[in-house]
Amino acid sequence: MNANANVPAGPYQRVLIAVDLSADSETVVRGGLRQCAAQTQPTLLHVCEYLPIDPTTDGLVAGAMLPPGELLAAAERRLQALAGSLSLPATVCEVRMGSPRAEIIAAAGEHRAELIVLGQHERRGLQALFDATEDGVLHRAPCDVLAVHVPA
Repeated sequence: MNANANVPAGPYQRVLIAVDLSADSETVVRGGLRQCAAQTQPTLLHVCEYLPIDPTTDGLVAGAMLPPGELLAAAERRLQALAGSLSLPATVCEVRMGSPRAEIIAAAGEHRAELIVLGQHERRGLQALFDATEDGVLHRAPCDVLAVHVPA
């Protein structure tokens, strides 16, 4: 008898793959697809973190200057292009606005995900001091989590 009845017995049926739309996103999606049961369509999720612009500083990148609606639309196009390049339909794509950690956890609950897949980025120096999205998701996830290692 299985000691943990909540652990799926084979490949996962409901997989949430969270991507940051970096060059490593394809690697993360491929890692997630390897965990899917036959005929399973995962959900690809990207979370836009909107940072309001303070015109008195120049610390934010130009991309953050897009209004939230345009930021979401641009992310949706990029996510659909990623899905298409991997022969996945656009219907598996979902884009949200907010805290990546909170939105990934919320989406996993809403989709009743059995597995969350995300990229695990190597951090060095000051980056290692900050709580990364993957660490926050790992400790709050309602299901299994697979961190796909991607180079720095």
